Amino acid sequence: MAIVLPFAALRPPRDKVQLVATRSYLTYDHTALRDKLDNNPFTFLHVIHPDPAEGPVTIGEERYRKVRARFEQFVREGVFIEDAEPAYYLYRQQKDGHSHMGLLAAVGLSDYDEGRVKVHEHTLTAREQMFRDYLDLTGFNAEPVLLSHPEIAGLVELYDRLSAERAEYEFTSTDRALHMLWTIRRPEHLEAIRRMFSECPALYIADGHHRTASSALLSALRPDSRAAAHFMALIMPESQMRVSGFARLVRQSYRDLPNVLEILSQTFDIEPIEAFVEARKGGFILYGSARFFKLSFKNFPSGIKGVEVLDPSLLSRYVLEPILGVHDPRTDQRLSFLPELDAGRSAVRA
Repeated sequence: MAIVLPFAALRPPRDKVQLVATRSYLTYDHTALRDKLDNNPFTFLHVIHPDPAEGPVTIGEERYRKVRARFEQFVREGVFIEDAEPAYYLYRQQKDGHSHMGLLAAVGLSDYDEGRVKVHEHTLTAREQMFRDYLDLTGFNAEPVLLSHPEIAGLVELYDRLSAERAEYEFTSTDRALHMLWTIRRPEHLEAIRRMFSECPALYIADGHHRTASSALLSALRPDSRAAAHFMALIMPESQMRVSGFARLVRQSYRDLPNVLEILSQTFDIEPIEAFVEARKGGFILYGSARFFKLSFKNFPSGIKGVEVLDPSLLSRYVLEPILGVHDPRTDQRLSFLPELDAGRSAVRA
């Protein structure tokens, strides 16, 4: 049984939503960031990047308090308005010929703690604690965790009926993606969705392991807070998903690469390739010294099941731990992550 509940969102009015929406400020170069901050008073960049574009960037608690102050300013100015009643929010994105639809909702952290929200990769303890402190001090959650689930009878059909009505939001962002959102408030629809998810045995984290783990830490820190007992998620049926790669980056001397390849050759067939390609299931792409290598198991491991057969588990068990010495991905300072590495499944960089 999955606890998937409606919630009252703070969101922009229809006439400002396209101006508020933004990518992460880390994806903007200095010139583009300054242009956004100077010329768009409604961009959410003013909240998540509260320091002046020309000034030094603050970190830690000082920064989180600035973020909260800017968010509260947006609320006072009517850039964000809280919905009067809890709702589900149906979201669709269309880009490059693909369409994805899912439900924005509040998911119970009890499902995560008790294993009904399934994880498939390790998280970094330092990042968990950082995000916990961020959520605690800012008091809002702006980026949903992406969850997936097996098909639920009747759910997509209900989504199709609801999305036939006029969307609350409909706009195209500068990356040529069409965004649409519907608010779901009618009691019969709320109950139907809640009931359908109550019969779903598990949800699966597709993106947002650190955000989920940090929400669980915050819930433990604030056990009497009802808000802290849930986290915001965009929940998509498997049929609506396209999964991109998520590379593991390991800081390792380039001089070690020949030794790494020699050891890997005992377990993997190694093929030098000219450029990055998508790795097949149970295979990996390694990059080091400006070269790519395709790794394929000589004999795929037998007798493993569940999460052990997933690529992140195989990568840790047969590459990161025995060869690169990454014994605890949660705490090893040499390990970091690179999302959306083309279409690849897994990669390591020496």
